[in-house]
Amino acid sequence: MALSYTPSFELLNRWVIEKQLCCYCGTCAGVCPRITLDGKTPKLIDYCSECGNCYKYCPQTFTPVREFEERLFPGT
Repeated sequence: MALSYTPSFELLNRWVIEKQLCCYCGTCAGVCPRITLDGKTPKLIDYCSECGNCYKYCPQTFTPVREFEERLFPGT
């Protein structure tokens, strides 16, 4: 059974910002008017509409398929 989730600022915060994986590029704030930067850290300043753009366009949520395959199946 596949896991289902709604990409949102809550997930971005939990999986990227709180784990200190954020590269502070500001992409999330650039694609969402409800996010601002507090210094360098993204902060939600209004309710999250769960459009998913902040999570979708964050460079830290991208997993390159080739790198993933190389780590799972080295030497193939």
